Amino acid sequence: MTKVTIVPQTVTFEADKKSHSPVFHFVNETNEVINDISYSIHYTSEHNGYDSDLAPILPEYYAANITIINQNKYQLVGKSWVVFQIKPPSIGLDNLKNDFNAVSGIWGDDGNNGVYKDNVTYHEDCLKFKVDGASRCGAAICSKDYYQEGSFEFIASSNSKSGVCMAFWTFFYANGGQINNEIDFELYGQNSIIYSAYTSEDPSQQTHYYDKVDFNIYDDKIHTYRFDWYAGEKVEFYIDEVFICEITENVPTFPMKVWIGAWCPSWAGNPTNEISTMTVYSFIYKSFN
Repeated sequence: MTKVTIVPQTVTFEADKKSHSPVFHFVNETNEVINDISYSIHYTSEHNGYDSDLAPILPEYYAANITIINQNKYQLVGKSWVVFQIKPPSIGLDNLKNDFNAVSGIWGDDGNNGVYKDNVTYHEDCLKFKVDGASRCGAAICSKDYYQEGSFEFIASSNSKSGVCMAFWTFFYANGGQINNEIDFELYGQNSIIYSAYTSEDPSQQTHYYDKVDFNIYDDKIHTYRFDWYAGEKVEFYIDEVFICEITENVPTFPMKVWIGAWCPSWAGNPTNEISTMTVYSFIYKSFN
């Protein structure tokens, strides 16, 4: 029986909605490459709980556990696994850094202190948004340009505490609120979420869908949030590439700016004096026009 060892070749990929497996080969005890080995792979992740024979697509670190099938001929020695990473797309980070501005402002009258531009910090591989629970002041960025209908994808994680809402939304406001076009992802509490579509400040022209996600929003693990906006027709919402819901009423028609932020509305739970952080790795927009 020939003893073989795994030699990794490629262990990092950029997320592109395709399945990814590590690239590796086997060598024998004299360092010769062996090509006729049959094997299977099982993928796991301590970070997001992934556990499947299907190669993953979401940004995160994964372990690929390798089992040799023709064990009557080959014996795997040493490590039986390869750790690899799927990174958020670099173009998505470039979009965040080049196409958005950090902003300061207050909205609502429920005691929250809005957002402050210096609570957004820029890092090599991400943007970080600080929320001070004691002062109830958060952080947000707003796009420089308006966006037509299309697909809006955000990759982020959060260690938010009670009283903090993590949000991704589009917004256009005119005529004193008679026109209030908006699409929202709003996550708060350990697993609560609101999907929304607005065409006016009039509550009769707003649609909200309340739901629970199957993960802990506070666990600082990476997730992908996406909505596909078909102007005047529908908005489809996705989390980690899984379709969640569809809104077909009060769907915006005006071009909107994109906002990303974390803040402290009264309905997000009892505020604490702790500091929360939302980390955003990527924003990608794909036009339908």
